[in-house]
Amino acid sequence: MREDDKNITGYDEPMGLNITDEQMIQMFFADHQEEIPDDGFSQRVMKKIPTSRTRRMERWWQVACLVMGVIFIVSTQMVLSLEDSLFASKVTAMMLFSKALCSLGELVAQPQQLLMMLAGMVTVLCVWGYNKVLDARIEM
Repeated sequence: MREDDKNITGYDEPMGLNITDEQMIQMFFADHQEEIPDDGFSQRVMKKIPTSRTRRMERWWQVACLVMGVIFIVSTQMVLSLEDSLFASKVTAMMLFSKALCSLGELVAQPQQLLMMLAGMVTVLCVWGYNKVLDARIEM
């Protein structure tokens, strides 16, 4: 358990109230309870709550906007242009992947660069492992 997990008294167990303390607190709140004047506030709030008719109108408005949006998309042939742009993006991604694969092949062909990449990966793994060990020691 870490130091900041302790409560104010410095003990690990939570501060619990016994039954008499709980009863004293309940009596205190019961003795000092006040009524807050409403002055018709609750009724004014209830009048401002939207009716089911308003909700029904909102739903119809949402459906009408959705239908108009679909009609707009179909009429302007946005679907076809979107399909064309997705196809172009797919071709571009395939070209980038093939170029990266060719570059990696050229890199592997030279043993000095391959050793440097391997040394870099080993260094990164060692630093990661060292940090994990330190984190485990701190949590204990």
